Order: sequence, then structure tokens, then C-alpha cells
Amino acid sequence: MTSIRILELVIGLNENDSVVHRKKIKNEIQKLQILLRLCKDLSYLQFKRYEYASFLLMEMSELIDNEGGGDARKGLQRFV
Repeated sequence: MTSIRILELVIGLNENDSVVHRKKIKNEIQKLQILLRLCKDLSYLQFKRYEYASFLLMEMSELIDNEGGGDARKGLQRFV
């Protein structure tokens, strides 16, 4: 459900772009990163798939850290 929550928050970013909203998105991304790592460690997820998903989540996290506002929203639309 975390990925759906990220999707909802990113869509809501267009209406409410605030530091608090960005922190919520970052927290959800971190939760998903932990879950993916757990799946990899328990051999439910192949390393290559984990690596790719982790890369995408890191990219999303970097876009959220960007305080440029419009640039982050535009960049996150690639993932939605």
C-alpha cells in the first residue's frame, strides 16, 4: 500500500506543495525502500529488480529534496 500512498501524495503535491507534504512523501519512499530491502534479503526479490527499484526511489527522493517547486513536480510526473 505504500506505493499507492506515494502516488496519492505526489498527485496532491500539485495542490499543496509544502515542506510538510514533501516530508510525508520522503517518509513513504523510505518505508518502501526498507520493504524492498527486506524482500531482497529474504530472497523474494532478485537483486537486479531490487537495484532498479532502489534506483528509481532514490531518484524520486532527490526530486523531492529539490526545493525548486515546479521542477520537482514536473520531474515527479515521470513516475506517476
